[in-house]
Amino acid sequence: AAFLASAGDLGNLSALSRETGFDVGCFFLDQSTRVPGGGAARLGDFPKALDVAADSLVQHRKSGGAASAAWAGAGAFLEQTARAGSACAEWTLVAATLLRRADALEEVFAGRAEVRAAWDRGVRVCVLAAEARGDARRAAFLDAFREEVRRRAGAGHA
Repeated sequence: AAFLASAGDLGNLSALSRETGFDVGCFFLDQSTRVPGGGAARLGDFPKALDVAADSLVQHRKSGGAASAAWAGAGAFLEQTARAGSACAEWTLVAATLLRRADALEEVFAGRAEVRAAWDRGVRVCVLAAEARGDARRAAFLDAFREEVRRRAGAGHA
């Protein structure tokens, strides 16, 4: 699991969780307390982690479609990281973004305007990078979701 997490491999982590019952939330919680610097619970560069995780899920979609274990397990992965709280916040932000789960983002953002602003900047960096490499589909997906989250915040769902 640490190897997959260090590689940002959301697809295989989700599949591992789904197929074996492995609780990624407990794993990341343990990593955040036991390993200096947070271990596998920390992603570091959010825009890079978001792109790598998106690529991981795309590869699973290509090989197994939406019914692949990775896609089938991604929702449970998100729920487990969200339950683990701040120790898994970075993974929760990545998974919630790729699954278009504004509700999960709002839980991480609650009372933390700096996290919301950093997420917004990070997603914008990913949009620009996707546009630069000609990936219009990813750019449109991320930009539309970013705007949706901004609208929700403006409408008082923050």
